[in-house]
Amino acid sequence: MDHKHNSSQDIVKREYHYITDFLANLGNGIMLDCQNCQLINAVDNPNKYKSDGDHNHFLTVDKVRIHYLPQHDNYVNEELASKLSSFYVLQSTSAAIQVVCKYPKQDYYLRGISVKKPFIYGLSLNYGKDFTVIHHHILKQLAKPDWKGIVLLYGIPGTGKTYYIRYLINELQEKNLIYFPSDIIRVLSSSEFLQIIKPYSRSIIIMDDAENLSNDHPDQALTNLLNLNHLSHQPIIAAFNTYLPKALPQLRTSSIIQYCFDRLDINRSQILLKKLGSQREIETIKQPMTLGEIYAQITLETKIEHTTDSRKQLNTPDEMIQLLAEQELSLSDKDNCTLS
Repeated sequence: MDHKHNSSQDIVKREYHYITDFLANLGNGIMLDCQNCQLINAVDNPNKYKSDGDHNHFLTVDKVRIHYLPQHDNYVNEELASKLSSFYVLQSTSAAIQVVCKYPKQDYYLRGISVKKPFIYGLSLNYGKDFTVIHHHILKQLAKPDWKGIVLLYGIPGTGKTYYIRYLINELQEKNLIYFPSDIIRVLSSSEFLQIIKPYSRSIIIMDDAENLSNDHPDQALTNLLNLNHLSHQPIIAAFNTYLPKALPQLRTSSIIQYCFDRLDINRSQILLKKLGSQREIETIKQPMTLGEIYAQITLETKIEHTTDSRKQLNTPDEMIQLLAEQELSLSDKDNCTLS
């Protein structure tokens, strides 16, 4: 069948710079309702498809509904459905980590969870030109069996530390990772910490919101972190939601990798917003922005655009929709993702 699809007429819903849902009119009384689109790169690609974005990212569709007129029943079920289901990539296993948990008034225990690799539109674009070098240095040191140092990430909230840690976790899939949540860090004693990690001497320890190691001052929390590293003899990745200017000069050793996450300067903020599809005039950006502020801007624009587009569609309804004998054919499969 000759389809007359015009992508410019699709009804779309966007998230940042990619489509999350869209309704495509193929013409001839057939429409595709594609739901839960995701831009992912942790995939196996047995059919050798060309990626949809940078860093081998694919725009995948979790569920497709086919709406069609009754006379197309045979074609949809015998040809179109088969053709659509043949376009797929397999989602790779997410990185697994062990999270420290605690039963009320009982002992601590570890629970395994998976962490999906987040999309980062270029490390240098998100974190600065020098960060790619830092990232590779972190991977190199953590790959050494005898390196027992600290990866110290610090800076104000919203600068992307936790997001980067999720990205880093997926780069360390061959390592055993133990994650200490902030609520556990807040009440954990040194002896309890050592008891938890004792059976896992070859693990990498991850602490987000590490300022909770002390109720007094970030400098004291940093001192406590150094003591835990000294006692455990294990590598630690720690993030602080604050600047640590007073304590850092004494830490410039080969056993500590440190990086300060800061706001992007005006020029890089403008570039990243443009890359993410922002409609904001770059001349209106007159001060540095955090990653959190940039992505919040994109989210706000997306909501406004989606609301406006929806109202436009409601004002000019497609007559075909009124004629459709709505029959649904789900192509979702828990073991694969169907490409759009």
